[in-house]
Amino acid sequence: MDIKERIQVVIDSHKLSAGEFALKIGVQRSSVSHVLSGRNKPGFDFLEKIILSFPRVDAEWLLTGKKSQKQNSSHVVDQSVKSDVKAMNSTKKVVKIAFFYEDSSFEMFQPNEK
Repeated sequence: MDIKERIQVVIDSHKLSAGEFALKIGVQRSSVSHVLSGRNKPGFDFLEKIILSFPRVDAEWLLTGKKSQKQNSSHVVDQSVKSDVKAMNSTKKVVKIAFFYEDSSFEMFQPNEK
């Protein structure tokens, strides 16, 4: 997976259009379009804006495609909590869970219906 594909993953995982993503990171929509099409490679400022705008994005993963150890350990905890929630036996149906992190970011989780 190359860097433009990893940027697309960030956009998709936050359920944003390219225009919304451009607005969120503070760049022109054409800059995002050019990076995603492969016409231009993202520069340092572009990548820095992504990392600052999306604190949960692992900078090492964004740059190299490899997850940092710090992110891996927190991701494992998140996944185990999510698995526990899925396994809960209750008469009430869980429809949405919010994880709030110390860096003031958050993540919404909606269990899959099976």
